[in-house]
Amino acid sequence: MVQFQVELAPCTDSQRTMHQIREWYDGCLSKHEKCRKSFPKKQFVPSRLIEIMGSEESGLTIRLRGRGSLPPKLEYATLSHRWGAKMPYRLILDLLDSSLEDIPLSKLSRVFVDAITVTARIGMRYIWIDSLCRYAYFV
Repeated sequence: MVQFQVELAPCTDSQRTMHQIREWYDGCLSKHEKCRKSFPKKQFVPSRLIEIMGSEESGLTIRLRGRGSLPPKLEYATLSHRWGAKMPYRLILDLLDSSLEDIPLSKLSRVFVDAITVTARIGMRYIWIDSLCRYAYFV
C-alpha cells in the first residue's frame, strides 16, 4: 500500500477541499482495482433519488425523482442516518406529489442541507437520503 502525504485545506468548506474529495473519488474508481470491482457492471439505481438543481450562487433547489425519470447513467451520493424520534421532514405518502415538484431546503436538517451542498459542490447532481427517498410509514 502506497502512503502519501496530502496537505489539506485549513477549512473543510473550501473549494480546495471539494476538489480534493472529487479527486479522491475519481482516483478510487480509476486507480484502485478493489474500488473498481466494488462497482457492479450494471449500475444499480434506487427507486428514488433527490435531484439537485441550481448552484450555491443562484440557490440550490431539490426535488424527488423516480427511477423511471432518471437518466440511464448517473452518479449519486448517499447519506444514511439515524432517524431519531423527531424528523423535521421525511417522505410520507401525503408529501410524495409535492416532493416530486420541490422539497423546501428550509424544512430539512442541517446535516441534510450540508450533504446536499457538498454533493452539488463536487459535481454530482443526485443524492439518496434514506428518509427522503423511502416512504416513512410512521407519523
